[in-house]
Amino acid sequence: MVNQMSFIISRVSLSVFKKQIYLVVSLFLLLCNYSHLLAEDKLQLNTGTLSPYTTADQQGFLDLMIKDLFQRIGVDAEVVVYSASARALANANSAKDAGVAMRIKGLEKRFPNLIRVPEKLIDNDFVAYSKDLDVVTDNWQSLKPYRVGYILGWQVFEKNLDKSQTKEKVINPMQLFTQLQSDKVDLVLYERWQGLQLAKNLGIDIKQHQPVLHKNEMYIYMHKKYAHMVTPLSEALVQMKKDGSYQRIIDKTLSPLFVTNKIVLSVIQEMPLNTIGKTILDGAYARLGYKVEYKEYPGKRALIESNSGRNDGELFRKEGMEQFFPNLIRIPVAINEFNGTVVTKNSKIEVAGWNSLKPYKIGVLRGLKFAETGSEGMQRIFGENKRELVELLDKGVIDLFVLDKYSSIAIVKKNKQKGFVMLNPPVESIELFHYVHKSNQELVEKLTTVLLEMKNSGTIDRAVTDFFKNLEQPQ
Repeated sequence: MVNQMSFIISRVSLSVFKKQIYLVVSLFLLLCNYSHLLAEDKLQLNTGTLSPYTTADQQGFLDLMIKDLFQRIGVDAEVVVYSASARALANANSAKDAGVAMRIKGLEKRFPNLIRVPEKLIDNDFVAYSKDLDVVTDNWQSLKPYRVGYILGWQVFEKNLDKSQTKEKVINPMQLFTQLQSDKVDLVLYERWQGLQLAKNLGIDIKQHQPVLHKNEMYIYMHKKYAHMVTPLSEALVQMKKDGSYQRIIDKTLSPLFVTNKIVLSVIQEMPLNTIGKTILDGAYARLGYKVEYKEYPGKRALIESNSGRNDGELFRKEGMEQFFPNLIRIPVAINEFNGTVVTKNSKIEVAGWNSLKPYKIGVLRGLKFAETGSEGMQRIFGENKRELVELLDKGVIDLFVLDKYSSIAIVKKNKQKGFVMLNPPVESIELFHYVHKSNQELVEKLTTVLLEMKNSGTIDRAVTDFFKNLEQPQ
């Protein structure tokens, strides 16, 4: 009897054990399959827009923007491109794709399953291009004297062009720019960034006219099953605009296409501080379609070249230079701070403003206005360049000289064995501003707007911080 009971218990235990093994194996396989699905679960937002918005290597504006934006809410996403616009919208509306990467406001009226992310993604600007006409496109009537080409079916042009306008309609963008190249039309109308990209690809030298003829606000749309993402995406996009990452993507993908003019700026020679100013102004002017060339001069000569109009402006100077050089206009956004510091062999000198330096023989770099003004009436010897100041200090002809902080750091590093030291605090701190010649007055408002955006987003502060880190690194 006992043996029989033991046999029954053994069989029951074995049965339970087999069920447990089966459950464990089933759960393991299920988890493996689920993990695989998770690994493949990348949201797709579609578009029909090509370069520079999307590129084969996924480095276009939309490619980078969607990836960064969705990462901020913890989601992996990418952009897929369809040649047929109708297919893209149908796929998004049916949830085959998670949404639409860039479309005009109001799309939800025709596609009720789509929800618009409230924060605007970008403006679609429609502009006129020519080979080299002198046209200000401030209204549609400004186009009337010219032969105009555009793509058949683009309602923005068909609705706004004058009925008597000489028009040439084509099937695709390639034909559009080919017509311009062969002089069959005087102007072509197209979207701003795609037009610049296409002209670049075709090797056509074109001129983009301003102002913009028409502007459409563009938005991201999500299928309603992802409605919970809409508000976080909108908030993340606002943050990207505030922290500068939005503009950095534009600077990387779009701004380089819009370099059609050149600006020449005067800079004081051999000033490490110039690096910061160049970084900031290269970015600012690129957003306005300009490439900057810099010409170095001794301090006073730089101002003469800018004020005469031989150059387009001054990299940066302190406030008030326009009083002495009336042809220069100050852009009212400080792009850096000049800290005038003392370099000497006498570490016992106590610096407390310019008056504290009266007992000493001061070396002054000719043309460096802050030093010329601050040391006025004191014992001073002028040097034509920094090397001359270093020699005068080394030989004991002067007791000290005053330069910008970054030049001082570099000189002390190079001449440490000679006993050179930099004293703190600075003898004077001055905000620095960019100046343009009056012939470029039309740039003043635009530069002010761009530099304010760069300042508010932290772009200017990062340029200063990055430069200082590099300067402090051991050589």
